[in-house]
This record gives sequence, structure tokens and C-alpha cells, in this order.
Amino acid sequence: MTGRWGKIGAFSGERLMGTRAMGLVKWLFVFAALCAASAWSQGYPSKPVKIIVPFPPGGTTDVVGRVVAQHLAENLGQQVVLENRGGAGGTVGAEVAARATPDGYTLFFASTSTLSISPNLYRKVPYDPRTSFAPVSLVASAPMFVTVNSNVAATTLRQLIEMAKQRPGELHYSSSGNGTPVHIGTELFKSLAGVNLVHVPYRGGGPALQAVMAGDVQVMVNSLAVVLPQIQSGRLRALAVTSTARDRELPDVPTVAEAGLPGFLFNLWNGLVAPAGTPPEIIARLNGALLKAIASQSMIQALSRQGLQAMGNTPEQFGAFIASELTLWEKLIRESGAKVDN
Repeated sequence: MTGRWGKIGAFSGERLMGTRAMGLVKWLFVFAALCAASAWSQGYPSKPVKIIVPFPPGGTTDVVGRVVAQHLAENLGQQVVLENRGGAGGTVGAEVAARATPDGYTLFFASTSTLSISPNLYRKVPYDPRTSFAPVSLVASAPMFVTVNSNVAATTLRQLIEMAKQRPGELHYSSSGNGTPVHIGTELFKSLAGVNLVHVPYRGGGPALQAVMAGDVQVMVNSLAVVLPQIQSGRLRALAVTSTARDRELPDVPTVAEAGLPGFLFNLWNGLVAPAGTPPEIIARLNGALLKAIASQSMIQALSRQGLQAMGNTPEQFGAFIASELTLWEKLIRESGAKVDN
């Protein structure tokens, strides 16, 4: 028996030594790969960086994305280009970005729509907002403005609500697509005000803006980045801002609470993310370059002119923010009763 157990023990010992050796080799390969990745990332970026914007040109996300690209390029010392990939409330572009090679050369300019609303509104989206992306930093935040075509008789929010109640189903509002903040925000407005406005979705903020300016629809809820030039030109009339304080760009426009509709409060946000699996060294490089840009007076002023507040945080803080926004918008969508139009 001793011989048998001795043989078995010897065999087990040999196999154990072999397993340990194989494990050591495996970890040596892992260590070598990490060293190679670290060395490679130190030279990042060595070619142009692409940021996918999931909406057509002209909307808030596109406008802010171009500001970010310009300032990020200056700090990275490399060209940064935008690629507009619109469709399905931003989910088309988000899927393309999520499936991109995680090497830091394809980034995604995320928004309230893509990482907060669409995952709560659609039954299924082709990415997970918590796991498909590596957060870099929050970039900007902005309130929304309730606007009407200048030919609409209503000059106050209360008058618009009364008009909508007297003409149920006759007034229309435009949005930048199903599941976007403009869509959900206006549905929340409808619910709180007790009115029936007909939703007309468009493929992006630009076409939605053109529709309300042309008078094809009467109402649009959107950010200052989109509506300010049209308000200043007299084509649109701002009735209220969805924040707790008036905006300094339009100080004569009351808050929704001042205009008689307390509770209608929400902000848009934008931030930069990379595909999941992007090396931490690259995320840190991007975060540092982006925070430097956000702290610059030129970017602060550029965002302020669009009615946006410059924001910045760590990747970990941005990840926690995304999770909290998912919870918030789940509640807003449920309370508004909003549904995706088919």
C-alpha cells in the first residue's frame, strides 16, 4: 500500500509541479502582455482619434461634441474627428462604438439619451450602459427650454397649456427621435400639465428644429445650444426653462415653476466614454486631457455660449453618475407614461 500510495503521491506531485509550471508560464504571458500594453499606451495617440456622435449634425450632442473634439485635439497633440452615426434614439451609434476595437482610437460621445433613457425605454438595446463602455469623464450639463413657433399665439407657458387643453390633439411637438430626452421630457410635460400634444419624431435635433421653425409643428422642448440663435432671431419664442434658476443667457425667460408648472425639472448631459476593455492607461490619458480642456476658459466660454455648464470628474465618478441617471430616468419614464412610437 505504501508503494501504491507512494507512486500515486509521486504522480500527483509531478502533475502538481506541471500545473504550477503551466500556471507560471500563463502569468508570464499575462505580465508580458500588460507590459507591452503599457509601453504601447505610452505612445498614445499616434494617429487620429475618432469620436462617434450618435445623432445627425445640428443637435446638442453634435454641437458639444465638436467643441470637445477641438479642445481634446489640442491637449492630445493629435487630430480628433467626429463621425455622426444617427438612428434609433442614438442606439445605432452607441452599438457601433461598443463593438469598436478598445484601443482608444474610437470613442463615444454619450448623452442622457443613449446611456440613461434608451436602455429604460426600449425593451432591448444592443449594449449595456453599465458594462459596454469604459467611462472617461462627464463633460457638460444643461437645462431645457420650452419653445414655440413665433406664430403661435401663446406668449407664456400657462397660455400654451390652456391652448392645448382647448384644442386637444391639434398641437404637435417635434423631437430628435423616439426615446431621446426631448421626447421623454415633453411627454413628462404633457403628463404634468394634463395636455395632449402629438409627437412628431425626426432623425436628429437639426431636422426637429427645422420643423418647428417652419411651422410644421408648434412646440419643441430643447437645449439652449439648439434654440438660442432661433430665439434671438425671433423665429422661436422661449416660454420657460426646466431648471431651478433662470439662465443667464435668457434672464427674462422664467423657470417652469415661476411659469406655473412646478415639478417639470430635468437636465441634459454629455460625457465621453470608450469601448469596454480600453487599457486603463489610455483612459487615464484621455481623462487628463479632457479635464484640462474642461478647465480652460476657452472651453468654459464655448459651452456657456451654448447654455451649457462645463463638468468634469474621474472615470469612477462618471460611472457612478451613469448608474444614478439610469435609475432617475427609469422613474421619469414610468411617471410620464412615455412609449416608443412604432
